[in-house]
Amino acid sequence: MTPLTEVRHLPYTFDAPYPDAVKVGDRLYMSGQIGNDGDAGLSIEAQTHRAISKIIAALSPYGLGLGDIVQCRVLLADLADLERFDRIYLQYFNGPRLPSRTTFHVAALLSEALVEIECTAFAGSPQ
Repeated sequence: MTPLTEVRHLPYTFDAPYPDAVKVGDRLYMSGQIGNDGDAGLSIEAQTHRAISKIIAALSPYGLGLGDIVQCRVLLADLADLERFDRIYLQYFNGPRLPSRTTFHVAALLSEALVEIECTAFAGSPQ
């Protein structure tokens, strides 16, 4: 059986049937974080800041940070927001090594969010 650790530590506005992150070996698989907690009218910029803040909070109990993220999956409700999203994203992910990334356009996101970000982080010892 695979060694598995589940942690739920972020405050939820609803009862989510999944953890924030699941650690398997030296990988931390994070559930998607949305930038809207039922707040109507938040801009893509504000929602991106919020989603990344939630990612930072999910990494923290493992002693990890944004520099440990190796892959991001970004879901946008409107591709017209991509340039504005990228400006905020690059404020957080801005080193010589960016995580790999896939961006999807989706019809809708939970709570009418404009963005959801799901990440995978390396949680092992550096070689």
